[in-house]
Amino acid sequence: MLRIAYVFTAPALGVLLALASPVGCSGTRPPAADRAVAPVAPAAVAAAALAPADPGPCFRLVANPIEVGVGPRVVFNAPLRPPPGESYWIEAVPASHPEHVSRRWMTLEAGVTQATLPTLPYAAAWEVRLHDGSPRLAKHVVCRRPLTVAEIPPERIPVGPETLAHADDQAAKVFAAAAPAGTVDASLPPRRWEVNGLPGVACLVLGRYRTPAGPRLALVVQGAGPGAGHRVDLPGTVSAALMQVVDLMADAERAALHTYPPKGGGKPSALAVPPGASAPAVMLATDSAGPGTSRRDLVVVTLGPGKPRLVLEFPLASSGGSDGSFSTIFGPDLRKSSGPMLEVVLGQHAHPRVPTGRPGPPTAFVCRWGGTKYTCGRP
Repeated sequence: MLRIAYVFTAPALGVLLALASPVGCSGTRPPAADRAVAPVAPAAVAAAALAPADPGPCFRLVANPIEVGVGPRVVFNAPLRPPPGESYWIEAVPASHPEHVSRRWMTLEAGVTQATLPTLPYAAAWEVRLHDGSPRLAKHVVCRRPLTVAEIPPERIPVGPETLAHADDQAAKVFAAAAPAGTVDASLPPRRWEVNGLPGVACLVLGRYRTPAGPRLALVVQGAGPGAGHRVDLPGTVSAALMQVVDLMADAERAALHTYPPKGGGKPSALAVPPGASAPAVMLATDSAGPGTSRRDLVVVTLGPGKPRLVLEFPLASSGGSDGSFSTIFGPDLRKSSGPMLEVVLGQHAHPRVPTGRPGPPTAFVCRWGGTKYTCGRP
């Protein structure tokens, strides 16, 4: 039998499909209005094909690289809007670490547009990761950015004030000249700090002397000329540590007056006060002890202008005393200062003045300048 194969071109096939279309009961084709399809504009088709998908929440790093000891700052591409009952969180981890909760993470509030993560402790390749779905999901990275953390040049690493102290004969002479005669407590040798850049101040000396009521700590501010220095008695009976030098009239970014190693190498030998400091002061921690009790206070002594004087005394911690037991869990934080005179911010657990209990949120205290001294209270 002869078989004939038919090959249809595209136009011919279209004609056959049209002839095969269903017809109405009358045997005629439906009216055009009943079978018309709404036309789609070519431009709309092209726009739909080219429109990018919603990338979801993401962020950019404000600075990259950063140095050791700096917290990464991020800015989100839009305010974060998590579903009800969920939240975003962000972490910084070494780039090689698996995706898990690190020690450097923070929960993000709804609507936040930027964040600063905890400081990073060492130089390496890090990664900042944004997660969503908490607590429904233990981890779910929706955006990540590589971050390089670099070492700090040696000349830009601040030197701790205590490393610059000299417990020498000169320290003993300066303290003895300012303390009541014959009262220097030799069991706690006086320590001396040379000071550079502060007119009228050559050195600072911390020591302890005896009184009828018991031992007393004092700071002596020695001028450049001869004669006894100015003694400022401090709260505390056991010991004192010089925490940092600050400018009380500076903004939060410039408040801490750090001492740095020389650029050519070597070690500094004196506290360096920048010439622009208008109200330099020293911040100290003093310790006291009694039968079954201990206490630590935050103390600030001005170095100028005018005579040195104590302008801030605030309890940092206490145990077994009449005020009960409490401790400072953050602070003194100078970065949060917002007033024209430097403010000191602290946070404490179980402070007797404002009971909080454990492990609830800490009580915040702000020490503000009142004209002649600081007063501390809740913000």
